Amino acid sequence: LKKLERCMVGFLWADTEVNRHIHQIAWNSLCKPKAE
Repeated sequence: LKKLERCMVGFLWADTEVNRHIHQIAWNSLCKPKAE
């Protein structure tokens, strides 16, 4: 599960193994249905 989340986060913020970023928005805030 962590590996899958790491892939999705990397896609959203263009992270790589070498170039990591601090993410200012919580993952559970980003992954909500459109209705919310």
